Amino acid sequence: MPRLIEPIGDELISLEEAIAQVKADGDIEEENALLKNVLIPGARGIAEEITGSILRKGIYTETIFSGQSLSKGNVNRVESVLSDGVPVDFQFKTVAKRAIIVVSSVSTGTPLDVRFDAGFDRDTCPDQLRSWLLMVLGFLYKDRDLSSKDLKIRSLDFLLSSFTVPSGF
Repeated sequence: MPRLIEPIGDELISLEEAIAQVKADGDIEEENALLKNVLIPGARGIAEEITGSILRKGIYTETIFSGQSLSKGNVNRVESVLSDGVPVDFQFKTVAKRAIIVVSSVSTGTPLDVRFDAGFDRDTCPDQLRSWLLMVLGFLYKDRDLSSKDLKIRSLDFLLSSFTVPSGF
């Protein structure tokens, strides 16, 4: 699983957008904290679970083996690949929305530490993703017991289709 090293920018939905979407009173500090710290990241997390893609812009790291794909999609750029802490030359290609790293200078069973940039920032967030996040945020605000499997949420999957990584085998 990828590990976030450094977020770049803010969440895809601002607190102000969330307040407007759920028609909350923006003067209540506890409600703002719930939106900012729980519901906004929660909606993004559900979208990432459904799509298999990293959606929030950041620098991530993951350990894989040569020829293996990174576990999440929406990788913008691979910064470095290390084998036992030593930089190695690599090829980066995308197949079926999956980032595949190939290193010819190490054996197949050698773990590789891959550092990469993935996700969208608020300015480049596609409209259909923004719409999905806002609608789901409204659902989560009204019904805090919803899960990613809930029919209300899953009925909007069509908005996420362009970010969805086909399941592996």
